[in-house]
Amino acid sequence: ERSLELPDKGNNGYGHVYWSIATVYGHFDKVKQHEYWLKAIKYYEASAEEDENKEPEILGGGYNQTAMSLSGTYYCLKDLYENMGNTKKANYYIKKLGELHKKQAEDPSGNSKEYHESRMADSYRQAGKFKKALEIYERHLAEEEYIENKPGIYSDIAKVHKEAGDMKKATECYIKILEIEPDDEDAILELAVIYQDAKKPDFARPY
Repeated sequence: ERSLELPDKGNNGYGHVYWSIATVYGHFDKVKQHEYWLKAIKYYEASAEEDENKEPEILGGGYNQTAMSLSGTYYCLKDLYENMGNTKKANYYIKKLGELHKKQAEDPSGNSKEYHESRMADSYRQAGKFKKALEIYERHLAEEEYIENKPGIYSDIAKVHKEAGDMKKATECYIKILEIEPDDEDAILELAVIYQDAKKPDFARPY
């Protein structure tokens, strides 16, 4: 925190310092967890405000470093507010994430469309907008450029179906993953849990 008292010689702001301090407070032990979470929130929000108000830092190939930094900050804030039971503020940052990634995915000058669309879909999932999330993931499945990441996309779709309560469709996704990668441990575990919870031990046993 003493770093914040030093002059900003490069005129780059203190965003990286805010982030570092917030990360430390966000991982303190449980004895003073609530107190330190509040401090973490204070510094993450200061970091977010600085990133929101400065010119984007664009790296080679159109990679927007500022947007990536903001995304990480919003996720941390969302998690902290969820841990504190503040659903309203957690949802606020879920919305901010969706807006950020939608804007970046639509930016023709960027080169991180897949990343931002996937993160946008994840924000929709967390907000309970399952149909919108599925529209993005299913479009990715149909596009040739994502063919190597099909197991990951099926996993994301399965997660949406699980949260929506459709275990049948989630199961179908995990089976499709195993058709592509028979040794995928996550898919095997998820299927075992689903069948066990459904009181179908005979189906669970092979997994």
